Amino acid sequence: MANNQPGGNGLNVKLIVLAVVIAVISGVSSFVAIRLAMPQQIIVEKHIQEIEGAKAETHAPELGPVYPIGEFIVNLSDPGRRYLKTSVVLQMALAGDGGHKSGDSGGHGGGGDASAAIKAEMSPFEPLYKDAIITTLARQSVAKINAPEGRNVLKEELKTALNQRVPSKAVMDVYFTDFVIQ
Repeated sequence: MANNQPGGNGLNVKLIVLAVVIAVISGVSSFVAIRLAMPQQIIVEKHIQEIEGAKAETHAPELGPVYPIGEFIVNLSDPGRRYLKTSVVLQMALAGDGGHKSGDSGGHGGGGDASAAIKAEMSPFEPLYKDAIITTLARQSVAKINAPEGRNVLKEELKTALNQRVPSKAVMDVYFTDFVIQ
């Protein structure tokens, strides 16, 4: 028995040392793996926070009243006698200084007072809007308008031109209620 104990004790000590070494190696490797993954997780979390912050900061203005600006017949820039006949309606931004609320435009039925108020508010700017619309439409060609995104591009050009002419009245969108090229 005396012979078995030292050999058995040596085996137990070796097993304990081996278990401690394995535990240390696995702990070190876990620590290294976590440290390597941590910066990427922090970067992802920062990116998510930036996106959420940007969404909060870029609060889109509320839609305001729609204003039918009228019908336009213009010669297109194509050689020959090509013209465009269209009716344009402007989607205005809600005025930030207590202007019209988005429900004031009347919706279905009623709203006569709101419509008159919108016309009274917009009438001083109507010549500027009409000039910008006519100028922008007259620069167009049939090929440009009939391109796959042609009308959307034209709407964006009109919106930009209108907002440059009257910066105090933000045009959010342009709608065509009639659109004929001949």
